[in-house]
Amino acid sequence: MQDQRNNRRQIDDITGLFNMNHFLEDATVLLRGSEDGEFAVIYFDIENFKAYNQIYGFHAGNTFLRQVAHIMRDTFPDGILARLHEDHFVAAIVNEDIVSRVLRVQERVQASAQQVDIRMKAGIYVSEGDAADVTVVLDRAKLACESIKRLYDQSYCYFDTSMESGAKLRQYIVSRFESAMARGELRVYYQPEVRVLTRQVCGFEALARWIDPVYGMISPGIFVEVLEEAHLSDKLDLFIVRQVCEDFAEVRAHAGDGWNLARISVNLSRVDFQLKDMFEAIEKIREETGTMREQLHIEVTESAIEDEMLQETIQRFRSAGYEVWMDDFGSRYSSLNNLIKYEFDVVKLDMQFMRMFKDNPKARTMIKGIIGLAKDLGIHTLVEGVETEEQYAFLRDIGCEMVQGYLFGRPAPLRDAAAFYAGEHATLSFEPFGEADYYRNLGMVNVLSTFPFLPPEERRDHISDVPLAIMEVRNGEISFLYSNGAFRSLLHSLGVPGMQELLYSLSHLDEQAAQVFWHLINEAVKTGEEQQIEQSVGGHIFTLRLKCVSCNMEKKLSAIALIADNLTPLGPVTALPLP
Repeated sequence: MQDQRNNRRQIDDITGLFNMNHFLEDATVLLRGSEDGEFAVIYFDIENFKAYNQIYGFHAGNTFLRQVAHIMRDTFPDGILARLHEDHFVAAIVNEDIVSRVLRVQERVQASAQQVDIRMKAGIYVSEGDAADVTVVLDRAKLACESIKRLYDQSYCYFDTSMESGAKLRQYIVSRFESAMARGELRVYYQPEVRVLTRQVCGFEALARWIDPVYGMISPGIFVEVLEEAHLSDKLDLFIVRQVCEDFAEVRAHAGDGWNLARISVNLSRVDFQLKDMFEAIEKIREETGTMREQLHIEVTESAIEDEMLQETIQRFRSAGYEVWMDDFGSRYSSLNNLIKYEFDVVKLDMQFMRMFKDNPKARTMIKGIIGLAKDLGIHTLVEGVETEEQYAFLRDIGCEMVQGYLFGRPAPLRDAAAFYAGEHATLSFEPFGEADYYRNLGMVNVLSTFPFLPPEERRDHISDVPLAIMEVRNGEISFLYSNGAFRSLLHSLGVPGMQELLYSLSHLDEQAAQVFWHLINEAVKTGEEQQIEQSVGGHIFTLRLKCVSCNMEKKLSAIALIADNLTPLGPVTALPLP
C-alpha cells in the first residue's frame, strides 16, 4: 500500500507521465553517470493551449494533454518523460537525432489540435560538465525554449550562454522597475506622425525609453516584454500616459500653435486589460491633467484584440470619444477578419512592409491592397518605418494618409522634439488642430478605386464602373465566361438586351466584319498585347479593347478580356458593325 501511494506521488494524474519531482530524481542519476554531450534535456511548451480549453472545454483539454503524452512516449521510448505543470513537458534522452524527433513531436501535436492554432516550442540543452545539477540543466533548456516564445518562424532552439545573461537582465528589469520610474530613468520619447498630403506633423507617438546607469539604453523590445510577463506592464503604460498628459499640460500655456493641441498616440499592452480597468485609469489621469479625449489616441496591437475583455474596453474608449488604433497590422499572423469584426479608427501597417519595399515587389502590392481595403471599410491608414523619399512618394501616390519613420524624425525627448518641429530651424510644420477632420474626410477618398467619388459604405457594394467581359474561344467557338454590371448596362444602352443577344450577333457577322473580328482575336492571342478598335452603334462611339489573358495553344483554348470605354454621342464611323 505504501509503495502504491509513493508511486501515485511520482505520476502526473492527467497524463500518466512522471511529475517534476520524480523527473529530477531519475534525470539526476542518468546525467551523473553520463559523459559530456551524451544526453540532452528538451523542454516543451504548448503555446495557445488556453484557447484550446476555452473552445473545447477542460475535459477535452485533458484529453489533448494525454495525446501529447502518448506522442512523446512513442517518439522517445527510452527517455525520461514528465509533465512539469499545465502545458509544459520535459524529456531527458540520448543525444541522437534530436531535431528530427522534436519536429516529429511538434507536427503530430499540431495535427491533433483540431482547428486551434497550437504550436509546441522546444528548448534543447546538451549535457556538459555541470550535468550533476539537473536543475541547472532544466533551467537552461527552459531558457532556450523561452527565447523563441514569440518567434512564430522558429519551433526549437539550442541553449547558449548568452541566454543566462538575458535571464539576469530580465531579473534586473523587474527588480529595478519601480525605482527606475521614480528616478527618471524611464522616460517618454516622441516620434512624429506626418500627414502625407501636406507633409505636416499631425500627431506624435509616445514611446517608452529606459536609460539605465548599469546597462545604458535598455531596448523597449526587451523591457516591455519582461514587464508584460511580470504583470507590470499596466504600471508602465499608465506611467507613460500620465507623463504625456503632464508634458502637454506644462507646454499648453506657453507653446506656439501645434504643441499646445497636439494629438498623442499611447500604446497599451494586452496584459494591461487583464490587470486593470484601463478606461477608468486613463480617464482619471485625463481629468487630473485637463487633457481632452481628442488628444489621446489608444493603440493596441493586432495580436491583442482576440481578448474578449479588451474588445469591451475598446468599445468604451470609442464610445467616450477616444480614437482607437490597431498597431502592427501585418506582423506575424494577421487576420483580415479583424478589420471586419472590430471597430478601429486607424490601422497602422507594420514597418516590415517598408523593410521589404525595395527587394520584394510583392510588398508594394500588399501595401496597395491593404490601403484600398481599409479605405473601403472606412478605416484610416498609417504606415510605419518610412525612411526614404522613394517610399514616401509611393505611399503618397496610393493614397496612404499618414506615415511615421526616420525620414521625418527619430523618437526624441519632448524638449528636443519641440526644438526640431516648432523651433526657429524647424523643417516640418504642425497641422492646425482644427483642420484634422477636414484632412480625415479627404483621406477617405480611395485613389486606387475606379469609383473614388463614392463614400466607403457605397464603394463596398460596387464591383467596377469599367465595362468588362471575358470571352472564351474554344476550337473556334465563342462563349462568355463573365460580364460585369457596367458591361451589361452598356449593352442595354446600345439596344442589345443581354449577353446571349451579343453572342448571337457575334456568331452571325457578315464575312467582312467576321474577318476583322477574328483578326483582332488572333492578334491578341499571338502577341499577348492589347488590341483596340473603335465601334459605332446607334450614334454612339466607343473604344473596344481586347487582350488575351490566358491561353492553351495545344487545346486551341483562349480567354479574351474585353473592355468598352470612351462612350460618346458622336456621329458614326466606319467600324465593326453589329447586325
